[in-house]
Amino acid sequence: MFLHLHTSVISMLREHITISGTGLREEGEATSALLLLQHRTVCDAICARRPEEARTAMQTHIDLCGRGWRTVAGRTR
Repeated sequence: MFLHLHTSVISMLREHITISGTGLREEGEATSALLLLQHRTVCDAICARRPEEARTAMQTHIDLCGRGWRTVAGRTR
């Protein structure tokens, strides 16, 4: 049961990330570069075992994506 739930959640996240990422990358090269930098910052903090830094970096990334997603979604209405 848990495996099915886990697989479903991961599938939904992948779909959401793909849709969101595509829309945000269409904003231009600067946005794409910023997204990549944010991913690297999160990854580096995780690899260095700095959970607070990773948490902060991830929250910054989520906030940016949320703002970007609302902007992209607003244009499709």
